[in-house]
Amino acid sequence: MKLVEVKYYMQNNVFNNYRHRAEFERKAGGSVEINNQLPSVAVTLSGGLDYFFQGEEAENLLDSVPDELSAEDFILAIAQGW
Repeated sequence: MKLVEVKYYMQNNVFNNYRHRAEFERKAGGSVEINNQLPSVAVTLSGGLDYFFQGEEAENLLDSVPDELSAEDFILAIAQGW
């Protein structure tokens, strides 16, 4: 396998992992609400923890989302480690 193929394969696995983590969290009751006009991001995890970002914090969080993932999936997946 060439280095480019390995890199693509690894990135794909990472992105799929984020999608699966988000899916499981969503099924357990977690959610993400994004308001792009304010902007704000509200995250609720299945364990009962809530996070809220507004203004510059929300913009920075949304700017960190990889193009390959939806903002909701990425944020819900990473929030499990907060």
